[in-house]
Amino acid sequence: MSTAVFPIFRHQISLWLVPSVFSIVSIFMEVAWTPFHRQFHSQDMRISYPFTPDSIPDSTMGFYVMLCPWMLILLDIVIRNKRNIRGQFRSVFNLGNTALLGLSISLTLTLFLTEVLKLKVGRLRPDFLSRCGLPEELQQTPGLYTIEFCTAPYGKRILEDAFKSWPSGHSSMTWSGLSYTTLWFAGQYKLFLGKPGFRITKFALLAPLLLALHICISRSQDYKHDFIDISCGSVLGFSISWWTYKQFFPPLNSEECDVPLLELGPPQQSSSVSVLPV
Repeated sequence: MSTAVFPIFRHQISLWLVPSVFSIVSIFMEVAWTPFHRQFHSQDMRISYPFTPDSIPDSTMGFYVMLCPWMLILLDIVIRNKRNIRGQFRSVFNLGNTALLGLSISLTLTLFLTEVLKLKVGRLRPDFLSRCGLPEELQQTPGLYTIEFCTAPYGKRILEDAFKSWPSGHSSMTWSGLSYTTLWFAGQYKLFLGKPGFRITKFALLAPLLLALHICISRSQDYKHDFIDISCGSVLGFSISWWTYKQFFPPLNSEECDVPLLELGPPQQSSSVSVLPV
């Protein structure tokens, strides 16, 4: 078994560098870079909502969009192949590795692009004035102000984050991870192959999408984002998940939609499959 794993691992380890690099760069930008500081109006009602704690914190969101899909994908592969997992170890390993690699690239690419856009755009959150904490005399004086006038009652980190409203990170990450998971299960069980019509199993695909919708709505209820932030983040995350899935698996209407495109060994000269072209 181990002799079958190492050649595959050596070939595919370079591909795992892609999500690793995206993660490292995204974390560096989050820690080291400051967003664009826009001027703001002291009586702008669009940014006058109260500062409230997250109903779905980052850690909980990460569990839903990363750890849960990982566990569900691995559990599904093990259950479906438990009777002959030794005899088909290479193909089973390749399926699991490809599925998780695609999910990881989808999430980390979304994280990277979301962070870049947040830093460059510097859109103000709906609760910006609460985070800013303008002195009382300035609150009654209409006009444009800069971050230098803020007292930051919740701390500098919370204030800097107030300039990172667009796009919604919760929305983009949620739709990236859960949409990819939905596409993968639809392909593995060939739910869109064959005659069109009603299939009860298709309702199972709604579960992760409803969870994604719930997380997005919570961002509006917490006054962290408005409709534009949430909708743009959702479109960004779904688009990346769709593009990433297509790099690793055939279309959902293909007879082999459950077979990964990623090859087990070094690419052969006769191969016409191209994965993640440069």
